[in-house]
Amino acid sequence: MNIPTKITVSRIVLVVVMLVSLFVLDFIPNLRVPMIGGSGFNVVSLVMCIIFVIAALTDKIDGDLARKWHQVTDLGKFLDPVADKLLVDSMLTY
Repeated sequence: MNIPTKITVSRIVLVVVMLVSLFVLDFIPNLRVPMIGGSGFNVVSLVMCIIFVIAALTDKIDGDLARKWHQVTDLGKFLDPVADKLLVDSMLTY
């Protein structure tokens, strides 16, 4: 497995970690999540937004590296769209 494919797999793992952490936080009773100033956003939402942006950037990075290093593989061609759909759809459904 080459580096661009490993980055794609790490994006899939990151999506799973994001979803599990969001659902676990929902089931903790009496959880007081600190708010960010008077904005109405809580810290968990901000952290998940940052993780989402990082995961989205890995999509660009792995594609650029695969083309630059001529490491385009069939596995990468399959996993990259799967990882993209998991990332976007998981946040839309949450």
